[in-house]
Amino acid sequence: MGDLVEAVHIAREQLRRICTATGRIDQQDGIITLFTALCTSAGLLRLPVPPRWSGMTDDCTPMELSTSFDAKGTRIRFLIEAQADPPSPQTYWAAGERLCEQFAGIRGVDLAPVEALADLFRPTDAAALFAMWHAVDWRGSAAPLCKVYFNPAARGRTASRDLIAAALERLGFGQVSGSLLEALGGDVITHLAVDLVPASMARVKIYVRHFRAVPAEFDRRAERIGIAGGLGFADACRIVCRSADALRERPAMTCYHLNAGDRAGPSAMTLYLPLYPYAASDKVAAERIAALLTEAGLQADEYRRVADALLAGREAESDGLHTYVGFRRSIGGVHGDQITSYFSPTLFRPRFGRLALDPDRFWPSAVPPV
Repeated sequence: MGDLVEAVHIAREQLRRICTATGRIDQQDGIITLFTALCTSAGLLRLPVPPRWSGMTDDCTPMELSTSFDAKGTRIRFLIEAQADPPSPQTYWAAGERLCEQFAGIRGVDLAPVEALADLFRPTDAAALFAMWHAVDWRGSAAPLCKVYFNPAARGRTASRDLIAAALERLGFGQVSGSLLEALGGDVITHLAVDLVPASMARVKIYVRHFRAVPAEFDRRAERIGIAGGLGFADACRIVCRSADALRERPAMTCYHLNAGDRAGPSAMTLYLPLYPYAASDKVAAERIAALLTEAGLQADEYRRVADALLAGREAESDGLHTYVGFRRSIGGVHGDQITSYFSPTLFRPRFGRLALDPDRFWPSAVPPV
């Protein structure tokens, strides 16, 4: 390893711009202070160059920022991956457990879900692509909502479905696990996310990557769980990716939402669309995300302010800032419930490109040794 990147300084400046653009000036110091403290505990204050392995973003940046827009307003969120040396699934897991101890001091956080699932998802496969991620969703004056992401392939891909079934059983969703896993068919389950709240309030999310599904299939899946009407997933693909065909250049992802208050089955579904390679630049991506927000009747102008603030100073044809856009639809919703735009601090993209997109190697770094 050679130089160091002042990772938190760079990401913190982007977070500050997001706070200003969304009118969160009064909460800015609290958001940035918490972000800095968690990143420091996660070993992300300064990052080595070449970077350690991370599959969180295209260029191995182990942090992501996002803004969510819905009828209740705008929320700011960040996602981080605790890291350690030598980089491996096992050392990252240990770093993630240490970060959980820091999360325990955040108002409203309950670590019971981590304690209930740790023995399932502690990685044993040396090729597992991640161990544990942590997210904080800043919800106005309410306590921040914190969550943990686990890797279903922590014991190898062949064990993924068994791990998900076991986790759902422990979390009180055993009665729906069989039908849900059957509905997913042969798609790849990539993440399991759990809110760090008491069990009676918990939400569980199962993320799936689709390599062959056409946009209309996402709407058919939504209809099977009771979601119908309003702006559809195929509409989102048309607006964002300009396609009605299967997204073969880079697959889309979906997420199924389970709520403790209704354990009968999924209550919502989110479609995640990659911006690269479907949008030629961040400017094009911003135009399409704004168009999707306008179609959904959500805060397009506020998103434009965020995008303009983050793109300020970048070249006109720059890309890599926008990673995904998420479009959530819920049972009983008359239109799209929520749209989330995800941003990468792109700490390594200018020098190394999209290291994590289709790498030849993973641990300890996607960059081949000299």
